[in-house]
Amino acid sequence: MNPSSVYVRKTKPTFANALIPAIALIIVGIVVLTKIILLGLLLIVLGVFALTLTEGLEIDFTRRRIRIFFGVFGLRFGKWDMLPEMGRITLVPVQVKNLMTSSTNLTTEATATYFQIRLYPQGSAEYYIASIGKLNSCQTDATLLSGCFGLTYEDYTN
Repeated sequence: MNPSSVYVRKTKPTFANALIPAIALIIVGIVVLTKIILLGLLLIVLGVFALTLTEGLEIDFTRRRIRIFFGVFGLRFGKWDMLPEMGRITLVPVQVKNLMTSSTNLTTEATATYFQIRLYPQGSAEYYIASIGKLNSCQTDATLLSGCFGLTYEDYTN
């Protein structure tokens, strides 16, 4: 990427756990649409809203600014801040554990691993999450951001 361009990545869907209810809202909305048009349209819009609501990071290298955005229907909203000097870029694995309990009190644990790119401003322990996903796509993004910031990324995936 050319440093005169914009880097945009979704870092998480806001309603990550609402995928099935959002799809259900859309389906119910389509069914209801045949009887009560206004209610059907409302359910469809709510379902699409829940599916498209996301959070992400946007970096404008030309204007030297950064923002964490909330997006809906493809539009991004958020306050721009001046892009701080970055001190570190890290690629780290993140494990998420989900416990599921059945009606018979049997508990199952599922573990998923994904990867994050973290951008640390110079002299700060706080960080921006620049990308989340599978290892290959995060390595590509880390290499790209390393070139833009003139830093070597630290790989903690081993």
